[in-house]
Amino acid sequence: MHKHFKSIVRIANPEAMDGGWSLNKLINQYNGKPFLSNKTHDMARRGNTLILCFDVHRFSYLARKMYFEQLHMFGKLVLDVGFVVEGREQKYLPEQLVGCVRLIMFDPETSFPGVSDVF
Repeated sequence: MHKHFKSIVRIANPEAMDGGWSLNKLINQYNGKPFLSNKTHDMARRGNTLILCFDVHRFSYLARKMYFEQLHMFGKLVLDVGFVVEGREQKYLPEQLVGCVRLIMFDPETSFPGVSDVF
């Protein structure tokens, strides 16, 4: 399942981003588009819970650069994050959402005791 895992990130309030013309163009172009995230995350299981740990340092250069330049904006954003397992054969289509979360005023420095120490 790990190599077929897709992530979908959508900024619900893109007007809160103040990154200029080029950033707004990128957001309009890629906002809500699914991407294979198998190389950027690790998975672990704890009982009935699936824990995903995304490592920003594994992102592409452009994604990493945009992330660190806009880190201060995360507190103003409403992010919808969804996860899908890619259907590569007809019997696995249509793809369906496995899980989702809405992050409001997200602080990237937040750690979650018992979860953050898994990786």
